[in-house]
Amino acid sequence: MHTAGSVLADRENRESLKKIIPKLKNLDGEGFSRLMHLTDAFTRLGFKNLFQQEIEYLAQKEELSSKEAIAYLGEKILFQFAQKLGIQTELIQGNINRWNLEYLAKLFEAEKLFKEEDKELLKLIVKATFQEKEFTVILFGNYEGKYTPEEEEWLEQIKNYTKKVQKEFQKAGIDFHRWLNYDKRKEVFVGETPSAQSEKKEAFNRELYETITSLLGSYREKRKGILPDDKAKQVFNSVFKKYGLQFKDKELYRSQKGKLNFREIYDVLGNFILTVERIFNEEKDKAIQEQIGTALSHLQDLKSRLPELERELNRQGYSLSIRPWQRNPGYDIFQGNYTGCCIAVENFNRGAILDYLIDAGLQIVEVRDENVDETIAQTFLYFAKDNVNNINLVLDNVEIHKDRLGLAEVIRENLFNYLKEYSLAVCPKTKRIVLGATYNDVKTKDLQNVDLTLRKIGGSPRQTEYLDSFGSARVDPSEGINETFHLIAEDFQNEKTPSRKEKEERYLIRTLESLNEDTLREILSVEQASFPEEMQSDLEDLREALENPKGIQLIAQNTKGEIVSYLSSQPLEDVYAELKDYDPALQADPHTLYVESIATKPESRDIGIFLRTLNRLKDEAKAKGYSKIAAHVRVSNHLSDVLQKRGARKLRTIENWHDFGEPFDYVEIEI
Repeated sequence: MHTAGSVLADRENRESLKKIIPKLKNLDGEGFSRLMHLTDAFTRLGFKNLFQQEIEYLAQKEELSSKEAIAYLGEKILFQFAQKLGIQTELIQGNINRWNLEYLAKLFEAEKLFKEEDKELLKLIVKATFQEKEFTVILFGNYEGKYTPEEEEWLEQIKNYTKKVQKEFQKAGIDFHRWLNYDKRKEVFVGETPSAQSEKKEAFNRELYETITSLLGSYREKRKGILPDDKAKQVFNSVFKKYGLQFKDKELYRSQKGKLNFREIYDVLGNFILTVERIFNEEKDKAIQEQIGTALSHLQDLKSRLPELERELNRQGYSLSIRPWQRNPGYDIFQGNYTGCCIAVENFNRGAILDYLIDAGLQIVEVRDENVDETIAQTFLYFAKDNVNNINLVLDNVEIHKDRLGLAEVIRENLFNYLKEYSLAVCPKTKRIVLGATYNDVKTKDLQNVDLTLRKIGGSPRQTEYLDSFGSARVDPSEGINETFHLIAEDFQNEKTPSRKEKEERYLIRTLESLNEDTLREILSVEQASFPEEMQSDLEDLREALENPKGIQLIAQNTKGEIVSYLSSQPLEDVYAELKDYDPALQADPHTLYVESIATKPESRDIGIFLRTLNRLKDEAKAKGYSKIAAHVRVSNHLSDVLQKRGARKLRTIENWHDFGEPFDYVEIEI
């Protein structure tokens, strides 16, 4: 929230916002962020007085929703920008949301630096975002807005160029429609999810709390510890009282200083262990000494695990998505700014992005950090023919924001794989995929170099176009240009994604008819690989659940016969007694089958296994006379969402199911 900080640091802005923020209905985090960006845009564009006037106007309204206020302020700032460009037109309702207002001030300031011809094209592009529902209609001449005769000339030129690209693509066997409208996206998660990290930390804290209180006892819980009272008091005074420590919600705090960090916990554990070891060595009662020794081994294990746990929890998780750009100028005119490259609107090659927006023969594929809703990397794509008319997909270069260069390896691998799929979907006879040899933020030393003379299919919407792969200069890309490229893939048509049938053949779903020790231990390994320690069933609990003849037990095996997934279920009335204290609203319906557990080893997780297991369960439950399937399912891993999308009905949420410290949803599926 850097923008919010800078905005609220300005006293006049702060006083203005105080007048409307308390009045805004339904102001959520996203709305607050947009309001901050708008305030910042008014300030940086030199319209602070106008902003204060508009706030005074909004403050007089009796009712004011955050959506209305944001739309109103957005329209006003865009109107000022339009006036600067000499645009006389109305802003279609909702089009404000297509603008990245955070960067608007950059474009406002950079406009005077554009060349005269570029200024006219910029004006046309901005005007189109004001009065067209979709900018792509400009490419095809299907626009609805009103344009000047000069703008009409530009529009005719763009339309004719698009027709030329379409014709050349068709002749080359490239699917022009799919090229422009490819809608598949690739989701990539780097590192552990925040919920998984939180689970690890909570599990550690719980184990630490339980081990220490098992020794000292707990006054609050009226629980006596292993150590005699005098020894427990001795340990408490020499560690907890000495350093001002206490447990709050099973987590260690230092009085008036807050939670202990990992380094502090490590030191506290060291002192605690030394104190308890002295008592262990002095203890005469062998039974008590054995209990102390068991607790000590747990404490030593916790201490040894701390450094790695700290490293794991400091690794930031990224939720990335890879997809083609939306060709929305209000956002995409700033593609260069997102990665700090030479086509940023304030940089020397600022006019290049205008060409890309009107060039139907060029696409941008962007990598987005979904956690912060930002583009962090992109590549610029076009098809080109070599001297023997082979089709090549060319990545002009790959740009990554400097703060995300640590993700370069992950971005490269997933981006290259995504582009193989994209290329084959658009042009199955693509000969090779190549990458321009300059200004790349991904590793290229391991890629083979190839010298090619290429001609961009469709050429350029204007006489020349800036391309890094053609020497980092403005060139006529329809002319044969010889350059060195990095080879990403060649003759890769047979590297196809496994079919649904092939995926299904990888795993066999079957009913567990009998249970032996080897099978039980295999299922236990699935359990341990799938859940945090506090959620895991032990061997005997699993045995009891899996041997219930009235339930349905399913396993999935890979081609080696190894169990990679299992599902256990019992009649709801059989488990009602042990569940009712955690879910008082539960009813012991004799016609409901209750799923106690479903788990899959992380390396084998696939929606196909899950759905096939669920369908098998429905079929067998129906055959046994059940009318419903029910379960308490985790919210944090999105299992509840997945089931609801496939027909399950959520009845309620239990915020702290089984004292696991996280919410579970109770869901039912009609059979």
